[in-house]
Amino acid sequence: LCYDLPDGRDWTPALRLQVDDGAMLTANGWGVDTLPMPEDTRRCSSYSFYAPYIYAESTFTLSFTRLSTSASYTPERAEQFKEMLAAQGVEVNILEATGEGFNYEITSQPDGDVGALIQAAMDEAFQDHFEGEWVFTVPIPALER
Repeated sequence: LCYDLPDGRDWTPALRLQVDDGAMLTANGWGVDTLPMPEDTRRCSSYSFYAPYIYAESTFTLSFTRLSTSASYTPERAEQFKEMLAAQGVEVNILEATGEGFNYEITSQPDGDVGALIQAAMDEAFQDHFEGEWVFTVPIPALER
């Protein structure tokens, strides 16, 4: 998979694979085809999925929902993370936000698992996103016997 980078930062796509009308699958592995260099304007990567091969004719649909930058743990972004969680009833204390490192502690939370709320806040607060919906559909032939 090759794509043009929106700017000089490192961007990674969020990918999904759907087989016919079944469940969406996320990539189980990926690798950059060449070592990223600061002057790069294009990125090529390989992705793998645990996708079923249906013996009948089927369709694979590969969708990109967005490109995201690597995480940047600045104090300003940490404050945004804290505010996003507070709006969901999760109070956190930021222990470290130094650009490369980040650490926090939960001081108050509603009942139940808040892991998904925390992950969503981390994705939104610490990364920039280039939204899109790029879709590629590939017909998969039936297996001949």
